[in-house]
Amino acid sequence: RLEGRRNELRDWHAFAAQPKKDHLCEQMEALIGGNLDAEEQASAIQALHDEWRELMSSDQDQDQAQWDRFKAASDQAYEPCRAHFRELDEQRADNLRRREQLCRQLADFVAAQDWQRANWQAVWEIRRQAPQEWKSLQPVRFTDARDIQKRFSALLSDIDQQLEGAWREAEQQRQTMIAEAEALLAQEDLDSATREAQQLQKRWRQAGWLPPGRHRPHQKRFRRIMDD
Repeated sequence: RLEGRRNELRDWHAFAAQPKKDHLCEQMEALIGGNLDAEEQASAIQALHDEWRELMSSDQDQDQAQWDRFKAASDQAYEPCRAHFRELDEQRADNLRRREQLCRQLADFVAAQDWQRANWQAVWEIRRQAPQEWKSLQPVRFTDARDIQKRFSALLSDIDQQLEGAWREAEQQRQTMIAEAEALLAQEDLDSATREAQQLQKRWRQAGWLPPGRHRPHQKRFRRIMDD
């Protein structure tokens, strides 16, 4: 009973959509040989395809001629993008391989350490530089890099744990020497206090290494007591 009305609506759809589709074909053809970069070109092509889908009718035969024109222009406009994204995929794969290599190097470094006699300044430098190098190895595909990212983060956490333990011990050494230095201020024998202060300064220079931000406050306090 509604077949007649259905056909009427289909005719109206074709009447309204056909000039819009012609315009979309013209817009797609204008993208061929344009001066957009590959990312912008791909986005523009995708936007035109989205508009086309909104105008599609249920009668595919009715759309076919215009679709063939639109699709041919789309394929031609996308050709420069295809080369760009192929190169981007190769770059992502290369960065992933380099991240895997960096992770292996860091794992070997952690495994080779004697943490009781570690060069903490060197460890700290590597801990500081590794994330910078990791970040420079972009772009990578997130889904491909997820597992290696977890491994890298776990290695950094292992190093952080060792550094924090060494730094707490070094800070405790400094706090103990600061307390000894403060006690020298109460001595009446100035010569004796001076000799002990000189020995204390030697011990201070031999104390465990700290990064500048954590060393500086202790150093200022100790120097002030020595000056007093």
